Amino acid sequence: MSYTKKIFLIITTIFCLAFSGIAVSQSAMATDTCDDPDVSADVKRWMGCKTNDATDQLPQEVTKIINGVIAVLGLVAVGFIVKGGVDYMMSAGDPAKAKTAKNTILYAVIGLIIAMLAFAIVNWVIGLGTK
Repeated sequence: MSYTKKIFLIITTIFCLAFSGIAVSQSAMATDTCDDPDVSADVKRWMGCKTNDATDQLPQEVTKIINGVIAVLGLVAVGFIVKGGVDYMMSAGDPAKAKTAKNTILYAVIGLIIAMLAFAIVNWVIGLGTK
């Protein structure tokens, strides 16, 4: 094994160990916070704790459904990007096929951007409603 590969392996191992410790401490902190009766409901909601409050259930369920639909739309857009790329490679210099493939990629990227913006806007609006 070369010297640079050994250094890379050591650095990667150190980062993995460091971030796994952070993840464990965050999950332990969230568990303690969720069980603490002195912590406000807003902090518990921010930490991702499960609540039995009926007003919290509807926005959470709506958010899950909308995010699922948006995720599917994002995957469809990525599929069209791949399809456009394959069509572009297979156009074999035909300008009409190449233009169609470029348009497919362009419209798919626009759709992907719209899906990402929709995801952000939905989560922002739902977040405003739960405050």
